Amino acid sequence: MSPCRRPSRRRCPLSSKRSLKRSKPSLKRVVRIKVKLGALSHFTPEHFEEHWIDAAAGTIAEGCKIEAELSEDLTDPNAQGVVLEDIEIALD
Repeated sequence: MSPCRRPSRRRCPLSSKRSLKRSKPSLKRVVRIKVKLGALSHFTPEHFEEHWIDAAAGTIAEGCKIEAELSEDLTDPNAQGVVLEDIEIALD
């Protein structure tokens, strides 16, 4: 094959936007989230929930159940952060 010749650009049937639209379910709402609060994150589960309620207002996550667990491990690499461990969503 010549170095100037381009390889064939056949399309995969799965890459068609039309086929993706048919098979892609639409997200209706967030049902539940589970987060792990780092020991140094400056959050309590109650404080995180207050912030979540404000941030999620008017979104598909508004009103979802929040499971927040506070870690006590100061040596955890995520001790200063908040980790989303699980999310439950409702589809159409």
